[in-house]
Amino acid sequence: MSVKKKQELKQLETQVKKIEGEISSLRKEKSFVDQNISLKEKQKKEIMKKISSLKEKDINVSEHAMLRYIERVIGIDLNDIKSKILTDDIRTKIETFGNGTYSNEEFKVIVKDNTIVTVEN
Repeated sequence: MSVKKKQELKQLETQVKKIEGEISSLRKEKSFVDQNISLKEKQKKEIMKKISSLKEKDINVSEHAMLRYIERVIGIDLNDIKSKILTDDIRTKIETFGNGTYSNEEFKVIVKDNTIVTVEN
């Protein structure tokens, strides 16, 4: 091997060792950054829990509860309402055409999968 090749080889090997050292240093820095990120994420999660516990939570009333109120407290018969919505005319239209919007003189019903899902004026 010529002297020139030996010198070039030695320079390249030196460069490789330098790069390996830089890689090692960067890996240590990355590990430190990853640990810091993990710590900050845990801190954030704990703070978010505290925030959530301090916020006032709205109390909701379900539609089911409202229906039971209408039925049991006000005394309105829901079966009577059902029969006013599902008239013979509407029933015939649903049985004939399936899903869709059907109307009578007072209102429209929207039907999906054989269920009246809403009523509109």
